[in-house]
Amino acid sequence: MHFPWQTVGTVTMILVMAVAYGMLLQVPKRRWKLHGLLHASIGLALLVEVAGSVMASRNWNSNVVYNLFIPVEFLLLLGMVARTRPQWRRRLMVGAFLGLAGWVGCWLMTRSMDFLLIEGALLIALVLSFTLMATLWDLANTSERRLGNVPEFWLFMGLLLYFGGMMPVVGLVKFIFDEDPAVAKRLWMILPVLCTLRYALTAYACHLARPGTTAADER
Repeated sequence: MHFPWQTVGTVTMILVMAVAYGMLLQVPKRRWKLHGLLHASIGLALLVEVAGSVMASRNWNSNVVYNLFIPVEFLLLLGMVARTRPQWRRRLMVGAFLGLAGWVGCWLMTRSMDFLLIEGALLIALVLSFTLMATLWDLANTSERRLGNVPEFWLFMGLLLYFGGMMPVVGLVKFIFDEDPAVAKRLWMILPVLCTLRYALTAYACHLARPGTTAADER
């Protein structure tokens, strides 16, 4: 009997996402300019993961849910960067166009939502990774506060670790799936770990944004 690592990983991921969402609810809406977009991002992601898990348990195809979620989350995350770096709006619009065009192009080639649009997802992850690296670099050079006390630093770092780590994992899974599905399945289990790390750092960012913390006192 094999230990259900995949189930444990999924449940842990959803629990950490719920913790991050709960931490965000403790931050006053007007206190953090990312509150609205982050609320939508975490809330929607939590619904998608719960729905996907339920569908998978009943052997239903959940790929359409994830395929539709990917471009929506992409725009929400770019919106967060735009909130912190309004001077980058034009460049972010170009990035949004590239990512969405790649996703639409991938869908047009398959004309189906039955399978994950992996190429489109990878392009979106690539655009986000470069955007997040630029944002973190600019934050490190311009912040007047210690980076460890900046909520955006931890939020964007978690996103970078997730989307940056997603590219080699998903790309490798697609490459070896036909040759060795068992290995591909094990590699796919890395994604919930990356997602859990992402939302753990998101929860910490929300903690720093709450009133009464050292980071809040620096504002």
